[in-house]
Amino acid sequence: MRTIMLAVLAALGAALLGGLLGWGMWAVRGRPHSADPPSLALVQPAPPNPAAPEHGRRLRPDPGLRGNPRRGGAAQLALVIDDIGHNLGAPREFLALGVPLTFSILPDLPYTRAAAELILRARRDYIIHMPMEPADYPDQDPGPNPLLLRLDLPETQRRLLEYLAELPGAIGASNHMGSAYTGDADHMALVQGELARHRLIFLNSKTSATPVPAHVAAQGGYRYLERDVFLDNVREERAIGRELRHALRRAERRGHAIAIGHPYGETLAALADALARGELQGVELVSLSELARP
Repeated sequence: MRTIMLAVLAALGAALLGGLLGWGMWAVRGRPHSADPPSLALVQPAPPNPAAPEHGRRLRPDPGLRGNPRRGGAAQLALVIDDIGHNLGAPREFLALGVPLTFSILPDLPYTRAAAELILRARRDYIIHMPMEPADYPDQDPGPNPLLLRLDLPETQRRLLEYLAELPGAIGASNHMGSAYTGDADHMALVQGELARHRLIFLNSKTSATPVPAHVAAQGGYRYLERDVFLDNVREERAIGRELRHALRRAERRGHAIAIGHPYGETLAALADALARGELQGVELVSLSELARP
């Protein structure tokens, strides 16, 4: 009897084991693909887009830059047109030349904002032409809301921030007049430091021979450029043409140069004539931002 019972139990166990194995095989074969464990993938961060603008159209920080001509390429010449903001006719005429000029816009003028918008639509650069105290102030007026030596540093910073707010697309700033102001180390340290904090270049128009702006830039590691040639101190087309050729020779010797002109009809005519004659083919005309690019 005992032998019969053991045989029955063994048969039941074998049947149960076979059923479990059969169910397991069905479950493996019938398992849906979506239930497979997901494979691991490394998520790579997107590479930086060098064309994406920073705040406004600012440049990358590059402490201590004095101008960086392209290695192995043509000499570079940046042409800056000062005193924009009194009207829209002048920037339109200079933009029509079709070359990468940089425009320097005075704040707080009737056409300051409109000129900035016009220049940005044309995909050209502009800087803020900051009015600063000249040596013969107040006999010579630098314009509305200027930076003056008698102002304390908080008021100086307030005015500077107003310029930046009015012209947020600027790539830098330069001094309008300022033969007295640019010689004051404390005020220039505040101005150049604030520009650097906003990733802007300072272009020294060099209305005086003071070394202060260059020293401030060197000590602070700020981006800094200097004007090489004034094109139209003599407002006559032939004289402006001579100064333009002077700027070309300076660029060829040093690899780069910066020339500043004004929105005069004579300056426009001299530039148009030089372009028509092919006199500028020996250099690469560049915007100020290109000249300052690391």
